[in-house]
Amino acid sequence: MHLTLLKLRCQQGFTTITLMGVLAVGGLLIAAGFAAVDPDISLSREDQDYKQAYGAAESGLQWYLNSLGTDNNYYTLCSSGLPQPAPGEAAPVNPKWDNSGFDPRIWRNLPGESARYTVELLPAPGFTQCVPGNQYSMVDPNGNMRLRVTGRSRGETRSVLATLRRRNFIDYVYFTDYETLDPAAYSNPVSAESNCARYRAGRLEWANAGHPPLLLVRAGGQVRYLDDDPSPLLGLGASRYDLHGVDLLPGDVVVGFTDGLIEHRSWSLVDALDHLARLVGSGPTGDLDALCDRLLAEGLGGRRREDDACLLVLRVS
Repeated sequence: MHLTLLKLRCQQGFTTITLMGVLAVGGLLIAAGFAAVDPDISLSREDQDYKQAYGAAESGLQWYLNSLGTDNNYYTLCSSGLPQPAPGEAAPVNPKWDNSGFDPRIWRNLPGESARYTVELLPAPGFTQCVPGNQYSMVDPNGNMRLRVTGRSRGETRSVLATLRRRNFIDYVYFTDYETLDPAAYSNPVSAESNCARYRAGRLEWANAGHPPLLLVRAGGQVRYLDDDPSPLLGLGASRYDLHGVDLLPGDVVVGFTDGLIEHRSWSLVDALDHLARLVGSGPTGDLDALCDRLLAEGLGGRRREDDACLLVLRVS
């Protein structure tokens, strides 16, 4: 048997010491890096929750607006008897909370998110809370309704105050310097006639913001639409609206109307306009009240009206 003896050599030099030093310095740098960014991680999480809370509040506002679009009287239900937004969920609509004591508000989570929102109904002046069935408990004399929608995410909250106002007919009335008082407001009929006649007597001028064309009925019975090139709808940012005009004669009748008077899904707009022209031309136009009643009753040719209708009829005397 032969044995081989190995002579162990002594480890000389600074390799091990250098390696340990590099590892120590690297460890210190890593620790310093973590120490430096740790506060930013917390701030980033807080900032993200802050933004998510704001997004939840905006989502809550959009949800309530969608509920109003589905049911115009949704706000008159206040916070009781509201339909469920989803099976097993309560509508997150609440009376105004004064931020004291236990939070009684109902919250709703965003789908698939931990963020949630709640809606508070801010009553109109003179009321302490929304009264079911009383629209004036929510709508002030100027027609405004206010909501406070709050979003929450991981303890961060953001609230949005929204003022809502339903558009009405007066929003689309364009006043000019040609306006005068109603003739009935003058004590002297002669003065009323002179004031109303001094602005281009016998001339009709109008601007069309996407409405159906005016219908002109001449005193001799001829019926035609006052064709024009409609300007963009109100609210679309148009800088100007084209002005159109026509000379009128005594006895002429002009009919203005919204699409709700004739529009129906079962016939085309062309057929509806033709029907209205025939309807106006086939009957008397001397009694404007009777003409309006007939157009409202027969404007859809026996069909059920699906939209609000506004009708304006004038005759040149």
